This record gives sequence, structure tokens and C-alpha cells, in this order.
Amino acid sequence: MLTGRVASRGAAGMRGSGECGVELGEVIGSLAVKVGAQPLLLLFSENALVLARPRFGLARSLVTLGVRFESLLDVREIVRLSRMGREELRKRVEELVGEGRLLIAGLIPLDRVVKVVLRKGLLGGVKLEIHVAEGRRITLGLVYGVRAGISRGEAVELAERLAGEAGLALEERL
Repeated sequence: MLTGRVASRGAAGMRGSGECGVELGEVIGSLAVKVGAQPLLLLFSENALVLARPRFGLARSLVTLGVRFESLLDVREIVRLSRMGREELRKRVEELVGEGRLLIAGLIPLDRVVKVVLRKGLLGGVKLEIHVAEGRRITLGLVYGVRAGISRGEAVELAERLAGEAGLALEERL
């Protein structure tokens, strides 16, 4: 069981605030996504889509303007999770959550997901839109590039495969 705190405005399609929990069941896979510049991990399981974010800690060095915060999981590590097998991924995510390096930001039960759309973003990027019941939509950017260690084509193929395995309707508008 993974638990986390959901933002008061309702992170990733959840309403309300407070603790949330999800029994992952069979983990299908994960995808490295981002909101703005913050890398996130989108887990696909048989029960839900789970959005997790790395916890930030104090950096060892101080900068002139004050204390700098850095992520306890870098982008390459998040992309590495998306390349793991199902069982290995489930164990690693549970370890990271247990260590406090990964926080559950929100979850969307699969029965509330209407469709998933891959569309072209600004400056040639790729956006993943998750359309939820009640007309709500969550937009996430796919993480790819030299810094992440994954190509655009690989990221798109992974998103297509995971949506298919989760039984989600996928539209491409690339």
C-alpha cells in the first residue's frame, strides 16, 4: 500500500485534502513526466494512475542568496525507473517511498480516466493529457532529451505501450 498527502486543491484529479492511499496491485510500468521543470513519476497500475514527486532536501553547499534545495531523485533516476521490469519497479518504488525520497502527490482511479491524449506541445515538446470524468484534464509533459537519457521517440513509445497495457483509450495528435 502506498500512501501520500494530496494537495488541498486536489492533485492529479483527486478532490479534497489529507492522506490518500492506493493499493497498487499489479504495477504495469512508469513514465517520467514533468509539470513545469519539476520531474515526476507517473505509475500505471491495474487500479490507478499514481503521480509521485521526489522529495527535496537541503543541499550541502550554501549559495549567496540563501539555502539551496535539491531533489533527492534526479531526472536520470526517474527515467531509470521507467525502464525497470514490473516487479523490480514495484519494489523500488516502495523502497523510495519508505525512505522518504519519493512522495505520492496524487492518484486517479482508472475507472475515472476517460481517455489519454498525446499531443504536440510548445517548441516541439510532447504533452500527455489525462482526461478525467467530470470534464477535468491533467496535462503533463513527457521527459526526454540528452539530460534525461531517453529520446523523444522512446518516451512516446513507452507512453503508448503503458496506456495500451492499462486498457486506456489513447489518441495521438502529434
